[in-house]
Amino acid sequence: MRLGDLDWLWRAIRTRRYRRRRPKLSEWSFIGPFVAPDGKNPLDEVYPVEKTLDKIELTKKYNDGKLAWTTKPKWKDGVVTKRAAGYG
Repeated sequence: MRLGDLDWLWRAIRTRRYRRRRPKLSEWSFIGPFVAPDGKNPLDEVYPVEKTLDKIELTKKYNDGKLAWTTKPKWKDGVVTKRAAGYG
């Protein structure tokens, strides 16, 4: 195989149609803290937001409206974000 034989492939890769497209993601969102009832281990609890992981509704509120999703535009992918324990 000669290098010239691959010219068509090189042109196809360079065109917009064949470029890998990155998905457009929304900003990070945070909800919490959820408190375990009766002093139980919080990791043993299944909280309401975890019961509907197939469809996350960012407008939904929990704990009688006390907990709501908030966006965190300063949180970036691939960057460690420092935060207070239990809070966004």
